[in-house]
Amino acid sequence: MPDLDDIPPEVLRRTKVIVVNYPNNPTGACATKDIFKKLVNIAHEHSILVINDAAYSVLTSDENKLSIFNVDGALDVALELHSMSKGFNMTGWRIGWVCGNPYLVEAYAHVKDQSDSGQFLAIQKASVHTLDQGLFLPERNWAKYSQRMEKIVPILQGCGFDVVPAKAGFFLYTRIPTSATFNGETTQFRLAEEVATWMIQELGIVVVPWDDVEPAIRISMTFSNDQLDEHTMIELFRERMESVKFTFGHR
Repeated sequence: MPDLDDIPPEVLRRTKVIVVNYPNNPTGACATKDIFKKLVNIAHEHSILVINDAAYSVLTSDENKLSIFNVDGALDVALELHSMSKGFNMTGWRIGWVCGNPYLVEAYAHVKDQSDSGQFLAIQKASVHTLDQGLFLPERNWAKYSQRMEKIVPILQGCGFDVVPAKAGFFLYTRIPTSATFNGETTQFRLAEEVATWMIQELGIVVVPWDDVEPAIRISMTFSNDQLDEHTMIELFRERMESVKFTFGHR
């Protein structure tokens, strides 16, 4: 969670927009109502717009489902962005919606009208039809991703990774090891990019490096293989990961 009390007053005076992302990518963290309340209060006090990128909002358990509009006063100062890409298996078609303050939504629509001509109409109609049918697809997807996490997290923990199942989304996020010993050879790591390159070259496992804030990797639960079932894929992951001795420590 951001430390909102740590924002210098002179920065708040100049701020026009605060953008947050909950549920978060890559960490899977979910916002609390207290965080949203604090953001809304700051927005009212300093005339700031809050935008929450909520693309993963449907991929979480019921107790973690939370919109910024669950907070009183949010509609006056906030927008929320949603997507069909994540929860509805429409990745690549890039269609979503913006909701919130009517004046701000109208302003957004004016800008959008001048920047492009809109998504292909058939995709729009497919999205409308899907939403009219209810949210069974995201719920089914979240059940699948969370079950995979419950199986993969113990494998990672057994290899020394400090990781827990994400509260939302389909990624696991964990700090990188400092070294890996494989086939009698030890490789040292400083950056997540080095780990990601090593893992795909030596283990045939694809992870995404995340060096923006700290050396960390993101592991996706969206794997598929036409030749192997899910159990076999997870056991193959276990076999490859357990063939390596990872070490962790301070840099």
